[in-house]
Amino acid sequence: METACILDDNESKMIYNGPPGNMTRIYHDITTYWVPSIRCLREMLASTLFEVLPQSISTISSGIKNNYPIGRVSMVARAISGRETAADSYAELLRIYRNPGLVPDYL
Repeated sequence: METACILDDNESKMIYNGPPGNMTRIYHDITTYWVPSIRCLREMLASTLFEVLPQSISTISSGIKNNYPIGRVSMVARAISGRETAADSYAELLRIYRNPGLVPDYL
């Protein structure tokens, strides 16, 4: 994947870029609604059964905007099975965590 980002791997956060017509809070681009940190991207991918290949992460800095180090990031992630993630996270993805009686036939 490739996207705008906050060049921070320490905190998990996402900044809203601003409403349509005024999308200049972080990154001047009318197609960029949200600007996540690198850690946030990694966590979002992990929560949807993808594992980021660490050696694939590449960043380009665009400077500082509103006290955030902004840039672009690209990374490769591989799909993982539910057995390779935390059981409660996988149950939530399958909706059986919130709906205990709803267990698909394939489990």
